Amino acid sequence: MAVVAAAVGVVATVAPVGTAPAGAAEPAVVITEIHYHPAVDGREFLELHNPGDEPIGIGGACLTAGIGGCFAAGTAIPAGGFAVVVESPADYAAAFPGAPAPVLTYTGSLSNGGERVTVTDGDTVLDTVEYSDSSPWPSSPDGNGPSLELRDPLTDDNDTAAAWEASDPAPTPGAANNSWGRGPAPVIGDVAVGPTAAGAPTAVTATVSGAETVELELVIGFGTARVIAMADDGAHGDGAAGDGVYGATVAAQPANTLVRYRVLAYSGDARSTVPDAGDARPRLGFVVAPTTPPTALPLLQWFIDPDDLRTLMENITTNDYVPAVVAYGGQVWDGAEVRGQGNTRDEPKVSFKFKMPDGQPLVASGLVTDPVDEFVIDDDRVDAMGTTTLIGLDAYGERNPFIPQRAKVRVHRNGSFFGLFTFLEEWEDAFFSRVGLDRPGAAVYEPEGVDGVFVDEGSPDALRPRFEELAGDDDYEGLYELVQVIDSPPTPERTARLRDLFDGPALVEFLAMGAVLQHWDQTVHNFFLIRDPDTGRWRFGPVDLDNSLGLPPHGTPPTSLRMSRVFPFGPDSLVSALRTDPVFSEMYFRRLRTLVDDLLAGGRLEARADALAPWIATDVEQDRVRYGRVHTAAQGRAAFSDYLDFREGLLLDVHRGAFEVPGPPSSGLNVVVSEIAYAATGGPGHDLVELHNPSTEAIDLSGWTIEGAATSELPPGTVLPAGAFLVVPGDQEASAASRPSGTLVAGKLAAGVADGGGALVIRDATGSVRGGATYGTTAPWPTAPTTGAATLELVDPTSPGTGPSSWRASATPTGSPGGSGNPAGPPPALRLSVSAAADQVEVSPGDGRGVGFSVVVANTGTTSVAGISLAATGGARCPAVVGSLAPGASARLRCRSTGSATRDRTFTFTAWSGSLVGRSNPVQVRTLDHATQYLERHLPGAPTSPEATVRAGGRIDLRWTRPAPSTVAPPRWIVITECAPGLAAPTGGTLRAPGSTARLDHLPLDRPVQLAVAVRNRSGTGPTTVPTPELTPRSSVSFPFADVPTLVERLVVDADGRQPGPVEIGLWEMVIEDGVSPSQLVVDILAKPRWTVDVAPVVRLYAAYFGRLPDQAGLDFWVAEYGRGVGLSAISTAFAHTPEFRARYGPLTDLQFVTQLYRNVFEREPDLAGRRYWVDRLSTGLTRGRVVTAFSESFEGQVRLAPMVQTSLVWTAMTGTTPTMADARPAVDWLAGGGSLLTVVEGVRTSDRYADHVG
Repeated sequence: MAVVAAAVGVVATVAPVGTAPAGAAEPAVVITEIHYHPAVDGREFLELHNPGDEPIGIGGACLTAGIGGCFAAGTAIPAGGFAVVVESPADYAAAFPGAPAPVLTYTGSLSNGGERVTVTDGDTVLDTVEYSDSSPWPSSPDGNGPSLELRDPLTDDNDTAAAWEASDPAPTPGAANNSWGRGPAPVIGDVAVGPTAAGAPTAVTATVSGAETVELELVIGFGTARVIAMADDGAHGDGAAGDGVYGATVAAQPANTLVRYRVLAYSGDARSTVPDAGDARPRLGFVVAPTTPPTALPLLQWFIDPDDLRTLMENITTNDYVPAVVAYGGQVWDGAEVRGQGNTRDEPKVSFKFKMPDGQPLVASGLVTDPVDEFVIDDDRVDAMGTTTLIGLDAYGERNPFIPQRAKVRVHRNGSFFGLFTFLEEWEDAFFSRVGLDRPGAAVYEPEGVDGVFVDEGSPDALRPRFEELAGDDDYEGLYELVQVIDSPPTPERTARLRDLFDGPALVEFLAMGAVLQHWDQTVHNFFLIRDPDTGRWRFGPVDLDNSLGLPPHGTPPTSLRMSRVFPFGPDSLVSALRTDPVFSEMYFRRLRTLVDDLLAGGRLEARADALAPWIATDVEQDRVRYGRVHTAAQGRAAFSDYLDFREGLLLDVHRGAFEVPGPPSSGLNVVVSEIAYAATGGPGHDLVELHNPSTEAIDLSGWTIEGAATSELPPGTVLPAGAFLVVPGDQEASAASRPSGTLVAGKLAAGVADGGGALVIRDATGSVRGGATYGTTAPWPTAPTTGAATLELVDPTSPGTGPSSWRASATPTGSPGGSGNPAGPPPALRLSVSAAADQVEVSPGDGRGVGFSVVVANTGTTSVAGISLAATGGARCPAVVGSLAPGASARLRCRSTGSATRDRTFTFTAWSGSLVGRSNPVQVRTLDHATQYLERHLPGAPTSPEATVRAGGRIDLRWTRPAPSTVAPPRWIVITECAPGLAAPTGGTLRAPGSTARLDHLPLDRPVQLAVAVRNRSGTGPTTVPTPELTPRSSVSFPFADVPTLVERLVVDADGRQPGPVEIGLWEMVIEDGVSPSQLVVDILAKPRWTVDVAPVVRLYAAYFGRLPDQAGLDFWVAEYGRGVGLSAISTAFAHTPEFRARYGPLTDLQFVTQLYRNVFEREPDLAGRRYWVDRLSTGLTRGRVVTAFSESFEGQVRLAPMVQTSLVWTAMTGTTPTMADARPAVDWLAGGGSLLTVVEGVRTSDRYADHVG
């Protein structure tokens, strides 16, 4: 203890409290109380005391070790007074409302594990103490409530454990410590236990100094505590007499008896105990060992008072803890707690969760490697084999760093066999610290329920009931960002953002492992969601594998549970979102194939089961007998094999296909190093190596390495899709802004890329070379990358060369990571491109309505293509004829799946013209399924009767009729998606509260858009409305005219063939100002006989005869003829003699002709009676032309052909021309789907083509 001269100054805000021990005279600064680990964060403090008779100035003195901060000038501690320094004044005041105010808020925090704290004044050390949380220092101040208090402020050395004790009962900041005046307390050193053999006495010894009396407080089992004397006489197992080692003998006890004890040492009024008063582990102990270990398995024992056991089992369905004692390997942890665990707690065998005493983790060599604070003993009650869960967790653990410790363990309760369990370390602080999830940027969440965990409900706070934050300081903000993206409309932006937010390889690995192991609800609720601080990205950790690997539901025989899905199960929006990304599917299925070949076909899971079987044989049989299970381990092993055979066949045979599980990988596939960033601005974290796959199949890069000028090992789940690019950066998070959104990223470079040039070698997991590159940094190599002004790009990744001429400096400092800047060749003369997207990626079980698809066929060549047709695979029906497309033009078509989706299906769409073929991306649709009834599987229906109106200021108003409400799955959101012309997938979208109207005022002016509406509930998104025709937001409702009267006049002239008067124009101007769309004028005109009687029948004939809209010249001619009195039958007869009709129907038999006519006009297969009638009429002389007329003019024909007819009438009335089928198709599909005619008129009225027409 240092002593300094008295200084007179401003008195500290802490007044003298209490009385210092007698004899205090000389002023000094003494550290007298340290509250380093309060039970509640923020309540730390350090107390300084002046035991002298005069004030002592500490202005300018500083805390220079452990914590920091300097005292303000003039600060002083009064004679016999105190000064308190704190971490948080607000938290301190809340914890100690009557204590003096602090004189300093320090920086940093006191270490929970112990450290040195020092107060200095210049070069003079005023006082210093190095405290600890482990023996011989008191342990109860380590998080259990008490503080460390100095026994005597006048001691010559307060830097020893003997000088300190735990506060009793509470800390005393700014006041005299409770121990002052008691005199020095005894010091208890090492405590030891002799042999604990059954039937023999056991010696307990303790090294003690400064004691007048030493006692052993003893509890046998859960009996009454009794005290026996400890002696240093050489007769109680204590060694030599007078050597400071005290001993006592515990009488002989039977094997597996629990014995707990405390050592108490007294000197006058002072007392010391081990464990000390208030310790979370109130007693030490031992369990009397049996003569021989029961089996080869690790033995975990737990003990519980009979009254506490009764309370536990009576409240087993709650999560209320009761006291317990845990024992392992000769150690006993008194002060533990136990409760029931799991969703099913009414079975004979139940899982239990244990919490170890605070600061006293389970140390269990031979069971687990690292200390454990909380753990579960999992019952595995449906696992007759006994090791299935462990095998599954071990398989995950080979590839996922965030898998807690696990082991098979034999468990005894109160000394008797309790069962064979799986020991599972819990996701808690000790685990988080060990795997780095306690670092800045980390976050860990656990779902609290099973329904709708990734549903966006408008705010981070809405996630709090659904997720528990276990680690990190994210406070639901980052989680909400992720949920927003997952639950947003299915746009390319969402796909890119999912790639940015998730650790792609880790996500692929997690899902693919789940499919192999049939961990069927791992994306529903059996997971932990982790933000990895190494990458800044989200990933998953699996949990609760009690029904994985074919394990049956509770209480059923050990026949394996077999599921036919190839993706994880359950209605969850995450998997639905991922399945809209064909690139993700390609990566997923390639990795799935690798894992199936390794774990199933390769026999590794079976080998693991065989290796574990002898080790647990005795325990699993005893467990079966104890809990009355019928089925043996051999039967469980047979069921395990049956499951593995089923799963292997399912994944390699049933789901083998071009868009599901691929065949074995081709041998010798190489990758190309296509871009290198070295000396990057920002340091090595911004360096990168980009890899390119020039082949036509995905390559699994898991375990591949980069060696030489850069080093990296690619993580499990890393897959490079065909033709794609993958970036391996120095630091994923630091370099994120340098990459385009959606770039595929994996792993990290250990130390960037060598600035001086060198060779890069790519090796596969076996060590074989599979690619590489050599680069230089001086001319003739590009030199801009040496200053961070550019990256080094391969000129042609599809045909890589060697040497400087094959490389170039990038155009920008960050280059083109992900292939964003790689050159594209000139477009070919002839090329068809096809893209497709489903209205919904999931359907309800047994839903026979089918799924709608938007398919866009585009001419991406330089030459017009005619006679384009379209077909689908996977079970979908499409319009057979696309028509002709000019260069750069596209056609949007609607297709629909046929029949009920009985399992997951993949659809593709092919367009062709002669030998020219274009194929779409695969589109996957899955059936919602779940092995339990936890989750609702009812999707909402589609809205009906939609209508869109373009308003002034670029606003579009939507309205629709809501589907019938569901009591089991009420709607939660309205999803409005936006589509750009020429693209199948939505390009934007919004979520709205349930309703029947929406105002969209965020759309860009003068840019065409198509809109669709769907309803979402917790299960997912139901079918959408058919997308609207193209609508173009405009600044004025009178577009393309300057005012409404001019627009009204032109619409009447064009559509009704007459000049409107001023009154009519004024009337329409008023109703338009009141909110009626100008398009309603055209709708009213089209309802007149001029169009419905004079034109519509001719258009219907075109549609029925040729399956197309009329050309304008032909329509004008035949409408004129019809108006001059030529009958419809005569026109029909003329159509029947055209080459187009003969080409379409001539080769067909009468039966084939009638069948095809039903399909073309009625869009259905013929009924038997109708087909027979029309075939008979044809055989008796009725012409095919007359039959076509009868079909087109029938009620059903008029209804079915109405969309084509109305679309043609709108275009003809407004522009004087008929549209091509490619132009008309969106409007035709819209009307066929129940959309309003007004919206079709809106689309034409707001279009650039209409503006061009009117000049």
